[in-house]
Amino acid sequence: MAETSKGKKDIAASLFTKYETIDFEEPDHAVLRLHYGNKTSFTKIREQLAHYALSLLMVVVISGLFLGLTYSTEILSEKRLERIRELVESNERGTATLFATGTAVAATIVPSLLVVFVAPSAIGSGMTDVIALLNGASSIDGMTLTVLAVKYVSIIGLVCAGLFSGVDGPMSQIGAGVAMVLVQGMLKWTWFRRAFLGETLDLGVVNDKGDLPVALQASRGSTTPLDNELGDDRETDLQEQELADSLLGFLQNNQIRLFATLGAATSIAVIFRAPIGGVLFAVEEATSFFELSLLIQLIFATICGFLIVAFTTFGIKERLPLKNIFLDPLEAALFPTESTCKQELRWSMLFTYILIGIVAALFGQLLNKTLSFVQKTRSKYLIDPETNFNDIAEKHHEKTGTHVPAKPFNKKLNSFLRVLEVAVVAVVTALIVVWLPSDETIDTCVSLKTPLAHVSAIRPECDFNKLDVTCATLSACKSVLDESGICFPSDYEHKFVQSVTQAYQVACGAQAASTATEGGSHSKARRAGEEKGHEEGASAETHSTTGSDASHSTGSDTSHSTGSDNSTAHASSSASPAEKFALSFNPHGGSELGEQMILSHDGKCYYQVRSLFWTSPERQLEMLLKRGMYNLWDAKSMGIFFVIYLMLSVATYYIALPTDLVVPNLIIGAAAGRMLGLLVNTIQPGHVDPGAYALLGMAALWSGTSGLVLTVIAVALEMTGDFSALPALIIVTITSAGVSSTLGPSLYHREMENNGAPYLPAEPNQLLRCITTKEIMHKEIVVVGRIETLADVKKVLRTFKYRGFPVVDTHFGENGIEISHKVLRGALHDSSDNIVQNHRPIGYVTRNRLNELVRDMERSQYPETATFDIESIIASSPMCVREDSTASKVYTLFRKVGLKRMFVVSQEGFLTGIVVRRDLIRPVLEAEENEKPARNLRELARSIKRHRQET
Repeated sequence: MAETSKGKKDIAASLFTKYETIDFEEPDHAVLRLHYGNKTSFTKIREQLAHYALSLLMVVVISGLFLGLTYSTEILSEKRLERIRELVESNERGTATLFATGTAVAATIVPSLLVVFVAPSAIGSGMTDVIALLNGASSIDGMTLTVLAVKYVSIIGLVCAGLFSGVDGPMSQIGAGVAMVLVQGMLKWTWFRRAFLGETLDLGVVNDKGDLPVALQASRGSTTPLDNELGDDRETDLQEQELADSLLGFLQNNQIRLFATLGAATSIAVIFRAPIGGVLFAVEEATSFFELSLLIQLIFATICGFLIVAFTTFGIKERLPLKNIFLDPLEAALFPTESTCKQELRWSMLFTYILIGIVAALFGQLLNKTLSFVQKTRSKYLIDPETNFNDIAEKHHEKTGTHVPAKPFNKKLNSFLRVLEVAVVAVVTALIVVWLPSDETIDTCVSLKTPLAHVSAIRPECDFNKLDVTCATLSACKSVLDESGICFPSDYEHKFVQSVTQAYQVACGAQAASTATEGGSHSKARRAGEEKGHEEGASAETHSTTGSDASHSTGSDTSHSTGSDNSTAHASSSASPAEKFALSFNPHGGSELGEQMILSHDGKCYYQVRSLFWTSPERQLEMLLKRGMYNLWDAKSMGIFFVIYLMLSVATYYIALPTDLVVPNLIIGAAAGRMLGLLVNTIQPGHVDPGAYALLGMAALWSGTSGLVLTVIAVALEMTGDFSALPALIIVTITSAGVSSTLGPSLYHREMENNGAPYLPAEPNQLLRCITTKEIMHKEIVVVGRIETLADVKKVLRTFKYRGFPVVDTHFGENGIEISHKVLRGALHDSSDNIVQNHRPIGYVTRNRLNELVRDMERSQYPETATFDIESIIASSPMCVREDSTASKVYTLFRKVGLKRMFVVSQEGFLTGIVVRRDLIRPVLEAEENEKPARNLRELARSIKRHRQET
């Protein structure tokens, strides 16, 4: 456990053990400057072509993985759910229960074993690792090829088992990981690396004896000769290899981060069919290093991914003609808005939209805290109980001064308990999903007329279930259609408008028909119906002249029709109006929604709860967003679905599988929004389309839990194609994200805090604006001199376990004696915090480089007294800041430049300390840990300063 000099626990050091900071600082070296200076137009074009070629390869791989996931889970899940449905309809609920629980356990047991015993880092969404990577902190073992493979297999099992979780978070990590693996793999080929990095020099092996040694010496401003005992050639080769590793490391790190961003954005684009949403996700999460060149590559990658998935999903054969190469955005949308009912932003609704945002933010933060509690609880008692016990024992020791005896832990038993937990969650989920909807008292069969019952409230002139079909009633209905249309799904409205128009022509005579033709030119709905009628040709006439029974036999999507001949017109007095214009939903008409509904045996009614639960998450969201059918789902079914889905999604979170809650949050938000729409219509019948409120609820809750605004708006628009919802979406998302951010961090940021990711938000904590860099820096540092002996270097490595050491120039002690190196902890300051040694920093050397240096010198059998110029293997000049600078300035530099460390110097330029990423987070953690009362931020800053002086 990391401690301070007084033995007090270092909170930041103990938390951030699973992540390491990535160094994106550009090396200050003449060779790199020469590399940039020698670039030509041809070199830059070759570099761009290599980037786009690798981007396209990455897009193809990610799209292929997503399509493989989609098709495999659809086939397996549909067969499983279809079998459950058949057993329940055959009154074999016991067999259905055994089948559901058995298949759920079988689908999750192997993935959970892989997660627990092969790739423990595959747990959770993985989105936190992606966000942390873009922020400059890499998970030590979270993005390996093994983790990605286990995560992919586990997602398939999780979805096939019917667990209430999403795939977008894990797929984003897989996308980012695929991009990183491709970059690392392709750069091993020298010819591709030189093109990809735009190398004008072969940075892999810097061995140009004519130019590079001169450039290397000139970069240091020194002509100090190398140690003759080492041999010029050997040392020069070693220096050049270290230099190459440094320069390539910098260039590769930047490319890996860039392509990780492309991979994550592409995953979002293919999952939601939202290329702009993928771009904006990268913008909102990668703003610390965002560049214009990245934006262009993002657009290229996300659009390519979208086109691959769209063409594959909708059938490539139908898209082969050149005129159809670019898809209709609405046709390619994931959940297209198939309704002419557009949202109108009225002042009376403004308050409602703001209220939706506020409620979503409050509920979102409550949900975030609940999920964070679930994650912490599972971490304490199942994932890492030993660490939890040690923390409890340490706190007990601090309070009482007595030690708690060590408790033995059986790690294998604990691992099997985690697998057993997954099986229990799968069994409970299967039992609830099978038994609850199949209960006739809970899920009653609803009439097919219910979804379109809103017509009687908002268009009573066209409710021919209650009206006689006469010239007067048809004329009144036609007038309504001419002015404002009727709120139906598009295909329903087209046929209804045709039926009314043609019946009006017959009933009211030729003159009325002529008038109807002229007036119809002003009706958008009628124009759409006529266009569709021209396309259908004779088939449309057949539909219009048949009764309601014929509509079923011909496969039309509605059961409303009217007679168009004289005999039908004259029979209107004797025939029931319902037989002519039956405003009822026809699930047999071949529509996609009809195929998803679960009907009774006689096909005259449908089950709402079963239809919602016995399908995939994608189709659940599609049915909730369905427009133009106000009463497709009633308040009872929505309430049951909302509560059960919420409980099961929370119970599934952070089990030993790659779980994610973005898609469940979308479904929960859509269900809540649809319930609100039903409530509004109860107060004022037909006032709003519940499907439109479902879209607003989905977007509001997503913003409330994630803090995202631009991404949510773009994805919502691209998923549905309903651009009339843009004003309302802007209001609810900005309100929700704004209120939520003031109440607490987002779900992913809470998960990062629980995982110990040293994430730096866009804005520094207010506390950092009130303290100086001297108050947060590390004073206990170990330095090495520019010229060191082999024995001294080995002593430093053996004595201290730091990952690197500041390199200082030749310096003098109090007695004026020259010192070649200094390796005493806290030697820079005395008890009064005064500097007792004057060190001028010249760079930083990593532990790995010193180890390589020692191995090479020992391999060549050099004596312990042999010296080496450590400055020659340093490729970066130190980034320094004065100790009296405000800590928030250091914070900003860390994010903008991508620093791993920063030296703190006095006014004279002498080294006084060093700041790393966790030092910028430690003051906030200490303030929360100490919980000292403070009247304002300045008093809180003073208390922390006093605390540090005491320790």
